[in-house]
Amino acid sequence: MSSNQNKSSNKQKYNLASALSRISTRFLDLLVVILFATGLFFAIFKDEKIDTFPMWKFALITMIFGSLLLIYFIFVPFLSGGYTIFSKMFKIRIYSVNLKILTSRKWLKHLDFVFLSQLILRESITIVSYAIIFILLGILSLTTPELTREYIKNILNTEQIANSVNPIAIIFNSLFSVLMIVNSLIILNVIFFSRKRTFTDHISNTVVIKMVDVSGSDEPEVHLHYKNKKNKIKYNLPGEINIDDVIGDE
Repeated sequence: MSSNQNKSSNKQKYNLASALSRISTRFLDLLVVILFATGLFFAIFKDEKIDTFPMWKFALITMIFGSLLLIYFIFVPFLSGGYTIFSKMFKIRIYSVNLKILTSRKWLKHLDFVFLSQLILRESITIVSYAIIFILLGILSLTTPELTREYIKNILNTEQIANSVNPIAIIFNSLFSVLMIVNSLIILNVIFFSRKRTFTDHISNTVVIKMVDVSGSDEPEVHLHYKNKKNKIKYNLPGEINIDDVIGDE
């Protein structure tokens, strides 16, 4: 058997993740962050009344929540090679098609800052946007404390205030409404393009892989075309991986 045949026999193939696994993973990951932030919120505001609590505490919790979103959904996948806690459990992984070779990376090893920029881009209209809004709300709570306090009261239904006269309410209700619509469209995109590349995958040049080798299965091959300035590379999604390359990279 030739060396080319041996190399071909060592190839591994992976399919794109299904809509169910992607949505379930995102929901559970978000739930963890929200529950943590909620527990922190009640710990900070324990026995505090909304009319008297210091606005710096509210600014602190909103900035922490915004930062947690960025850390969990951007930097954790960056450092772990495309995984979050629940994506690891569901065996799905964000993969950059720019990297071309799917390496078995250890924590903090072989970091690629192109991948970091891709993660930021793919989350730019979801996680990153929400994080910026919460951080901005925290900043405004320090510069316009009374308007922000009224907005909080309205959200918590402790006091009905006309949103039309509160600029903070107008701005943030509009921002959250737009983001809810955008995120709903993204969810629909994931559902209708299950096991295919979605809008966020395309704009960030990434794919979400089900980390189960299907080399020996009867499932049809799916090919991904990757373009760069010099040539076009064609390979099986997310790539044909040489086992020796994977083992040697640890």
